[in-house]
Amino acid sequence: MREGGEILRKLAHVALALLFLAPYLSPELLRFMGGIDKIHFYMLLAALSASINSIQVKKPLFGRRILMELKTLRRMLVNEISDERWSGRIPLVERLRQLASMTDERMSDYEDKLLKYIESMERDYERRSGYIGVTFGAIGVAFSQLFFGDVTFYGILSLMIYDSVSALTTNLFDGPKIPYSHTSIIGALAASSLLAIVLVVFGIKPLEALIITLVCALTEAYFIEDNLALPIIVSLTGYLLGV
Repeated sequence: MREGGEILRKLAHVALALLFLAPYLSPELLRFMGGIDKIHFYMLLAALSASINSIQVKKPLFGRRILMELKTLRRMLVNEISDERWSGRIPLVERLRQLASMTDERMSDYEDKLLKYIESMERDYERRSGYIGVTFGAIGVAFSQLFFGDVTFYGILSLMIYDSVSALTTNLFDGPKIPYSHTSIIGALAASSLLAIVLVVFGIKPLEALIITLVCALTEAYFIEDNLALPIIVSLTGYLLGV
């Protein structure tokens, strides 16, 4: 379950990074939103994620409470349909009662599985402090776009590719870790190789791609909150290299 939770969490991470890439991949999105620029788009995402995070911090069991309320409402409906005053007199109601009971049991199973997956995706500090990584990622991308312009594209790529691949590889294959880091050497090599290839495909010279990848690996290994640091530091590196 722990490995499954890590995979789901990184899939959500990739989906978030794709959202950050949306203004680059589909400029029509910004026109649809009233012609705002990329900076305002990322600032809106940062504000939205911070708002959601504040709600999650103040009411950490909010999602669980919603599921429980829905379950209670569903049970009330099932009990009402199951009332002997109705089911004994009308055959159709008896069929509805059986269908409602079966549906309730199946939905309860799905809800329990959903809660287990959510809990497996959450890290301990996320349960205490909310999904702060989402907020940090949005802030990091907004900051990068403000100061480094469209080089931020490569910072988002590093956030999507390196962070996800290194974490999954480290989780799936046991091996020696980078000194004073939770990332394994094999995870860093796998993520670095893929990121370097993608950067070259997008037109960056091999030497510059190697430098960006090395900076990315060091940032991910030693910064406390890589969601914030990766887009900023990688974008800064690309800006200084003139990519």
